[in-house]
Amino acid sequence: MKQTDRRMPVGYNFAMAHVGYQGDDCVIWPYSCCTPGYGTFSYHRVVHLAHRFMCEQANGAPPTVRHHAAHSCGNRRCINPKHLDWKTPSENQKDRKLHGTNNKLTRRITKRQAEQIRSLKGIETSIETAARYGVTESNIRLIQDGSTWRDERKIHYFQPDQDEAIRVGAQQGKSWEQIALQVGRTEAAVYGRACRLRLVKKGRTFLPAELADIRATTGWGHAARMAAKYGVNRNTIYRVLQGRTYRSVRRPDNHPAH
Repeated sequence: MKQTDRRMPVGYNFAMAHVGYQGDDCVIWPYSCCTPGYGTFSYHRVVHLAHRFMCEQANGAPPTVRHHAAHSCGNRRCINPKHLDWKTPSENQKDRKLHGTNNKLTRRITKRQAEQIRSLKGIETSIETAARYGVTESNIRLIQDGSTWRDERKIHYFQPDQDEAIRVGAQQGKSWEQIALQVGRTEAAVYGRACRLRLVKKGRTFLPAELADIRATTGWGHAARMAAKYGVNRNTIYRVLQGRTYRSVRRPDNHPAH
């Protein structure tokens, strides 16, 4: 291995220290990586791809500018000079299909793998974990930070007992807000579920007198009262009050403007 120079960037020193590496194991790049997962470092004000830099050191300049620094191991973070060689784009693509790495950027992580990735936080670096699961380092960090694969992101379907509570509440004349508090859901979710259970007639039509009643009523909580009175959710009442629905229906003269 070549001697390192403390005056040079750590990425450059790491690459130069492994130019003569003779082992068969992958040499994982321990520093920053670009989005596709390849190691990068700055040298003489130029950003270099670590694997391509290593391939030049081991095999000389590429035959053409179109040649890729291909990995025989299929690990994008590997800079082992024995695993790198110049290949044309078509040859490199064939290797990717052979390694199964041609779709790594769109690889989907399972729930079990996400739990394993979280358990590895603090035990190994995010770079090592990314290499283990064949995804980018940024994906590992998002999973470990809880930004992705959160349990609350899963769809919570209505259970049979919740459907029964909605049916009973509707028969008893309870408001959607009261039923929502009972089943632990939002009012909009309960109303939508009630529509699917055919507890609410689709296309509820308001009569002019009902519209006048809704628009004339003011005060705290009037939208909730009107929703309970006419068997709709509050969003329907808000749309009427905001003029988003029933614009053509004018208020009677004996009802002042809201």
